[in-house]
Amino acid sequence: MTMRNIVFIIVAASLTSVSALMSNSASADDHHQDIVDVAAASDDFTTLVAAVKAAGLVEILQGEGPFTVFAPTDKAFDQLPDGTLESLLRPENKDQLAAILTFHVVPGRITSDDLLATPSAKTVNGARVPFGLSIGSATVIKADIEASNGIIHVIDEVLLPADLSALMTPSSLIELAIQRGAPLYNHGQKAACAAVYEVAAQALIMDDRVPLNAKRALRRSVEKMRDTHSAERQAWIMRDGLDSAYAMMAEAQ
Repeated sequence: MTMRNIVFIIVAASLTSVSALMSNSASADDHHQDIVDVAAASDDFTTLVAAVKAAGLVEILQGEGPFTVFAPTDKAFDQLPDGTLESLLRPENKDQLAAILTFHVVPGRITSDDLLATPSAKTVNGARVPFGLSIGSATVIKADIEASNGIIHVIDEVLLPADLSALMTPSSLIELAIQRGAPLYNHGQKAACAAVYEVAAQALIMDDRVPLNAKRALRRSVEKMRDTHSAERQAWIMRDGLDSAYAMMAEAQ
């Protein structure tokens, strides 16, 4: 299994808690505006609109459609590892940015009722995204915002296709794993937290960019974790291993 596939597993397997509904609701006449206009009219999608422009997707999303767009809020973009968004917005990474954004767009008009009845759908990106009570690893926090050429569902996380891992450093992978694992632990899902940490550790062990001493620390953590049957202890063992590897990589830079 490649590192980029493992990163996708980390992102897709992590569970998210339900966020509060957005305070800024869409106006009553949003269905007379296209998807880009609706997003631009909201203070919650400043980053998304900027990214759509940087990726050259404005004309597509203003097309006839219909499209279903899963729109991450500004807060969702803020949750990405440090430096990821800045890297994606660079002109030389336009293709990667477009790949991520089109992973949030599905041809056709899919309402919230349809989401519950449809197991998955193929995105404009070409990859399939799973539906249900969540969209991939994200939670829908506001649904069925009408636009003239489709419908928007607001989500609390950026959906990350596997190809994003090419832009991630080993340190940012650890940050992402902790970002996904810590909430699981805090909500009592200690085994799930340990699993997220272990998958990240295994990816780092196979990554040529990780120093040997950091790999050894991660291997010891994995071995030690497998010798205990306490999910709480497993989570802490793996967290300690990731923290140690993170510090070693910082020293090696």
